[in-house]
Amino acid sequence: MTVIAKLHGGLGNQMFQYAAARALAHRLAAEVCLDVTEVTGNSMRQYALDAFNIRAEVGTADEMMAFHPQSRGQSLPFIRALRRSLLGYGAYTVYREKHFHYDPTFVTLHGDVYLDGYWQSERYFADIEAELRREFEFRASVSDEYAWLVNRLAQPNSVSVHVRRGDYVSDPAISRLHGAVDFSYYLRAANIIAERCAKPSFFVFSDDSQWVRENFHLQAPFELVAPDMTNPAEDLRLMSLCAHHIISNSTFSWWGAWLANHRNQIVVAPKRWFATDEHDTRDIVPERWITV
Repeated sequence: MTVIAKLHGGLGNQMFQYAAARALAHRLAAEVCLDVTEVTGNSMRQYALDAFNIRAEVGTADEMMAFHPQSRGQSLPFIRALRRSLLGYGAYTVYREKHFHYDPTFVTLHGDVYLDGYWQSERYFADIEAELRREFEFRASVSDEYAWLVNRLAQPNSVSVHVRRGDYVSDPAISRLHGAVDFSYYLRAANIIAERCAKPSFFVFSDDSQWVRENFHLQAPFELVAPDMTNPAEDLRLMSLCAHHIISNSTFSWWGAWLANHRNQIVVAPKRWFATDEHDTRDIVPERWITV
């Protein structure tokens, strides 16, 4: 049996999509295959899971064409024949995410499954946490450019602060959906950390370093970690070295905090994940984290 995960979005989204597929495959004793159609040749997003030691095959464009008939203009009989000949599937399930919060029917899926969704909840894969942590180990070592930072980030009082702007600010449609977190959130979150952690050292990660330099006044000393815009996995690894985390409404910093998993870890997350109430986000932030 095979579980195929359709990948879309950036690194954080792809990690959620893989994690859900891996959890389902574990339950079914199945293999995992990745449909990278939407993140291949995309000027905005690229396939990014090759940074990790995951166990999955990447489907070819011809194989995945069977699951994208609309974009190919093919007839239904042709598509069915293609699925049988290329993938060896007679009966299969194409399962699309019904809503943003956890869907308990996910665990009832069986046979060959094609997953199309975001699956942004730890509840989809909590039962294979140890396995996922092994698979989400980084394949490459820290680059020489950032090697000097490693020991400082690994201190027990280090705090990563993620300021996500980018398309949350520049793209009107995305801004209406997500919206950048208000600065007051960071002030409240930093106070929560300071109340629980002696002499915290704040390290700010952002895709808009210039804005941070000019506008981010945390009322506590902090260091801006200049991002490697060509290698998001490098920033994610550095973020995960920190003991504590103030995340934004971003799956990228969500995973930075989840991968860290330090003893006595404090994670502060925004209570409001989207700019609107269109989605039910009750399951995205683990109960052990603090929401503000």
